[in-house]
Amino acid sequence: MFLAWLLFIGYTFFAIIDIKKAVIIWIPLHVLANPLIALKFTPPGISLSIAITVMLCFVFLIRRFMLEERAIYNNGEFILRPVLIFMIFSYAISYIFSIVSISAAFNQTIRYFFEGFILLYAFYRCLNDKRDLRLFIKSTFFIAVLVTTYGLYEFFALDNPVLDYSYNNAPHNSYTFSRMHYYPGLHKIRYGLPRCYSFFPLHLRFGAACVFLMLLFGSMYKYNYGIYKNKKLLFVVVMLLFGVFAANSKQGMVGMVVILFCFYHPRNIFSHKLFLIGLAVFAVWIYFPELFNNLFSLFDSNLAEEGKGSTVDLRIEQYNVAWEMFKNNPIFGNGPGSLAYLKGSEFGYDAIRGAESVFLSLMPERGIIGCLAYFFMYIWLFYYLKDKMPKRILFFYLLTVFVIEVAGGRKDITLYWGMLIGTARYFQLYDSRYSPYAKANEKEVLLDLKKKVFRS
Repeated sequence: MFLAWLLFIGYTFFAIIDIKKAVIIWIPLHVLANPLIALKFTPPGISLSIAITVMLCFVFLIRRFMLEERAIYNNGEFILRPVLIFMIFSYAISYIFSIVSISAAFNQTIRYFFEGFILLYAFYRCLNDKRDLRLFIKSTFFIAVLVTTYGLYEFFALDNPVLDYSYNNAPHNSYTFSRMHYYPGLHKIRYGLPRCYSFFPLHLRFGAACVFLMLLFGSMYKYNYGIYKNKKLLFVVVMLLFGVFAANSKQGMVGMVVILFCFYHPRNIFSHKLFLIGLAVFAVWIYFPELFNNLFSLFDSNLAEEGKGSTVDLRIEQYNVAWEMFKNNPIFGNGPGSLAYLKGSEFGYDAIRGAESVFLSLMPERGIIGCLAYFFMYIWLFYYLKDKMPKRILFFYLLTVFVIEVAGGRKDITLYWGMLIGTARYFQLYDSRYSPYAKANEKEVLLDLKKKVFRS
């Protein structure tokens, strides 16, 4: 706890000195702060991650609005503004019809809006010019290499000193028990191979994070405007691929397959670059064939039982239970936090287990309006960004995030939308085709042409 307070105070001073750098660096850096690095453990707990996030939001808002430091920020329309309005409405109306008290999930709701909207608003404003973007890319590159290198160390050594230290220096009670799924010396083994955590509280988050980070560096590799050499970008892309395999999670593997379509069209399947990727995957299959059992277990109940994983049949059962809970209040939902209340065995809904899909919690808790808000987020992001970055990359990245959340529940919204905002800004600043002024200039040229034709 002392170390957490020391880190918090240090980062607070950094934010006061240079809020732009503090916000930009925190987007990738926050993944290193697992939930057991906390300022306060007793309910309501305050992790270092949420403490720094809230602090950054307040410092940024004070600097931007009270001190009126607007000239150094990106003053364009905030990407997620309509999504934020719809989300606030869906949460508010769900709370009105909630079957549990507001306090049941109020802290989680506040955290969601700070991490998913207010912090991303600050990041969007701070990412103003090429210097800001390069700082973001360098910070993200360092974090990507760090988490994947540490994950590979864990894979071969079956040791994780960072998480061991976090676990051994935190109180062990029912509250902290649910904050991290890691226990020193007890690495989960699936199909003969470890499930690595790196710096994350859950191996699933490690695998998903490697996929989300792939967006930035895969885009830079395909559309290289000279910030990094291709060899350096290829290195980090390969490390992220190894990170997905080290996590040993089907969610990460499926997400990695989908995100590759951001950069390669199916008709280019026989290109030399995809051939090399396929050769690397084949080599992994030869030496570690058990890794692919994660995917095969979806359709093989015996294999799933061996690996203690879920199958398609199990997910269907979970959705049937969620459907029954959803029918209690299909329009507005049963309220945020009601899932934990309803899935108690006395209600007969315990078969939903960990609700391993975003819809297994979204349907019962926030109903149709909540589901519409969730779908609107993807539709709006595609509509807003389709002229600001390559459409293929945008479409398949949104599909990747959707597939991972449908398969495994809500992930790190700060990371996956932060990578999208950073990648879109990369194209806007380095490619004139996606510049925010490109359309305006095109309209002006057409207008001048029409005037000349009319005069002649």
